Amino acid sequence: MGANIAIPERKNLDTIPKLVKHWSVSLPDQELFVFYNGDRRESYTCRQVFQLAGKFSSRLRHQYGFKKGDIIANTLPNSPERVFTDLGIILAGCVTLNAATMFADGSDFLTSANNSGLLAAIVCPEGNGPAWRILKNYIRGDATSSTAVFACDKAPLMETAILVSRQPTGSRGHFLHELQDSTEPIFVEQGVQPDDILIVLTTSGSTGYCKLVAKTHRDLIDQWLDACNYVTEHSRQQWTTNVIYNDRLIGWLGGFPFGTYINADTRVLLDVFDTQGLKVGADLWKIICAEKVDYAIILPLDLDYLMNHTSFAVAADYKMKMICCGGQPIRKDQFLSYYAVAREVSVVYATTEAGLLSYDILQVSGISSIVAENKVKDYFCGQVAPGVEVRIVDADNKECQTGQVGTIHVKGRAVFRGYVNRVENPDPKTLLAFTKDGWLNTDDSGYFDEARNLYVLGRLKDVITFGAAFVYPGWLEPKITQHPAISEACIVPVSDPVLYHNICAIVKPVDGSDLSLQELETICRDIFLTDKDMEGTPVPKFYLILQDFPQTATGKVDRKILQKMAEEKFGVH
Repeated sequence: MGANIAIPERKNLDTIPKLVKHWSVSLPDQELFVFYNGDRRESYTCRQVFQLAGKFSSRLRHQYGFKKGDIIANTLPNSPERVFTDLGIILAGCVTLNAATMFADGSDFLTSANNSGLLAAIVCPEGNGPAWRILKNYIRGDATSSTAVFACDKAPLMETAILVSRQPTGSRGHFLHELQDSTEPIFVEQGVQPDDILIVLTTSGSTGYCKLVAKTHRDLIDQWLDACNYVTEHSRQQWTTNVIYNDRLIGWLGGFPFGTYINADTRVLLDVFDTQGLKVGADLWKIICAEKVDYAIILPLDLDYLMNHTSFAVAADYKMKMICCGGQPIRKDQFLSYYAVAREVSVVYATTEAGLLSYDILQVSGISSIVAENKVKDYFCGQVAPGVEVRIVDADNKECQTGQVGTIHVKGRAVFRGYVNRVENPDPKTLLAFTKDGWLNTDDSGYFDEARNLYVLGRLKDVITFGAAFVYPGWLEPKITQHPAISEACIVPVSDPVLYHNICAIVKPVDGSDLSLQELETICRDIFLTDKDMEGTPVPKFYLILQDFPQTATGKVDRKILQKMAEEKFGVH
C-alpha cells in the first residue's frame, strides 16, 4: 500500500493537525502505531489515533482552559498515553515541550520550565518515575483527580500538573480506558499555521539539559520530506507507506513520529509506561521480524544488541530494507556489520539546532567495493544535505584543508534562529552559538575527504560523547563536589567499543576522609533520577580516588594526565 499524496494536495496539508485528520479519513483502518509490552501487541489505527488525541485536545481547551500557543511539558515515556497526550497538545494548537528530568534536584526541569514560560506538565503520578519524584514535591492539595495544583518559585508560571495513570485512584481512573469511553467531542484548533511552533525540544548544554529549541510545523514537515526525497533518489527503495521501528523517545528530534503523521507510516515501538530498562537484542529482532519492519531508526547501542544476534537474524532469512543509524560517531566495523540485518544502511548526521546536515545510503551489493575503495572509514557521515552549507575551520577560524580536522560550522534553512528564553533577551547561549559572520558553531569536530564526504569525530574540548548523549564535565563535577567527603572532582572519557566513550569519575577526598570506591559510586548514582542503564543517563561506570590531582604549569587540574590514567586502567586496548 502506498500513501503518497499528490503535490497540489500535499501543499494544503501543511500542518500536523491537517495531516492526521487527512489520514483518519483516507486510511481510517490502517495501523498507525504498534506497541509491544513484553509479548503483548497493541495497535491503533489512523482513525483511533485522531479520535483519542482529539478528545484529549478537547479536554485541554474546554475543561482545563488552555489556549492556542500555551506550552505544556510532557514527561511520559513512550506509550499510547504519550502519543495521545502529545498529539492532543498539537491538535489543541498548544505547544508540546519534551521535559528533561535527569537531575535529582530537579534543576534541569525547573530551568526549562522557567525559560520557556511553561504552564503545565503531564506526568504519571505513580511508581518511582523520575518526573513524579520531582513534581510531587510541588503539588499542593489533592493529587487523586486528573489534575493537581503545582506551585514552585523557580517555575512561577506553571500552575497545573495533568495526571495520567493506569491505576485508578480517587476520582481519577485509568487514563486510556476513560479516554476511549469518553463522549467528549473531538477538537482541532482551526487557526494552526505552518509557521506556528509545534514542539520545543531540549538539548544538552554546558550548564546541563536546559537549552530549548523551537520547531514549527513547516520545519518538521520539510525536514521529513527532504529525507524522503533523498531516499527516493539514492536508494533502490521507493518511499511509500512503510513499517518503521523507532524506539527513540517521541519527544526527541530523533524519535518524533515524522513519517507516522506526515506519510502514514506505521510506527513500531515499545510501550514502557510501566517498565523501563535495557532492551534485549533477541526481543528487538523478534518484533522486527513479526512486524515485517521495512526501516529501522536505531541508535548504535541498540544495533549492537541486534548484532549479538546476527546468526539468528541470518537464519531467519529476513532483512529490512534499510537501517538508519546516527546519534554518535560510528566505526567502520560497526557500519559494515549492519548489513547482516538490512539490505541498505543509511548513516545520518543531524543536530537539534540545525536538523539534517549530511547522510548517505549504501547498498548491500556494494560491500566488497566499499571495502576495496575504503569508502567507509571510521565516523563516515556521507555527503552534505541539499540546502545545507558546511565549513570546517581551524582555531584561527580559517577553513581547513582536505583531511584536516577542525570545528564544523553550518548554515541552511533548517538552522534555528535562537534558543527559547523568556528570562534573558538576548539569550546568552544563542549569542555564543553563532559566529560573527552568521554560521552556527556545532561544537563538533570533523573533516572532509577528497570526495567531500563528511566525517564527524564527536564534540570538542572536554565534552564526552556518551552514546547519543553529550556529557559536560562542567555541570557534573560541581554536583559531585557538593558531597562533604569530596574536595575535587574530574570527569574524563574512557574509550568504549559501542558508546564511543564511557565515563570515569576521578575525585580527591577531603583530608581525613575514608571515602571508598563503592561510596563514590553511590554518590554519583544519587545525582540522577533515572536508572543508570537508561539511555542517555551519564552515570560514571569507572571510578578513581586520588590523594592529589596533577596540575598544569598554570596550577589547573591536568585533565590530559587524568584521562591518560583512566584510559590505561579502563579503556579498550
